[in-house]
Amino acid sequence: MPEATTIAVPSMKGMTNSFKDFGVGALGGAIYGLARLILGSGFIGALGAPIIAGSAIPGPRGVALSTVAGYMALQGIFGAPSTARAAGSEEVT
Repeated sequence: MPEATTIAVPSMKGMTNSFKDFGVGALGGAIYGLARLILGSGFIGALGAPIIAGSAIPGPRGVALSTVAGYMALQGIFGAPSTARAAGSEEVT
């Protein structure tokens, strides 16, 4: 049986690190959004925006940002467009 995980009291160092991570994510999201705005929402934008955003943030955070942004962008292009409709809803013509 796995050992139970303990929950610690939040520390100032932990909150500071979390805030830095949030800031890096927000900056990466802003760079991604700006690149997507410039490159468009088509195939070129879906490829270019994650690459630009990931290269602007150094280290493993940039790798994670590029990976997740690329996955999400290509899901929007190649994914199932029917997910935008609510289940059981009727199409209005």
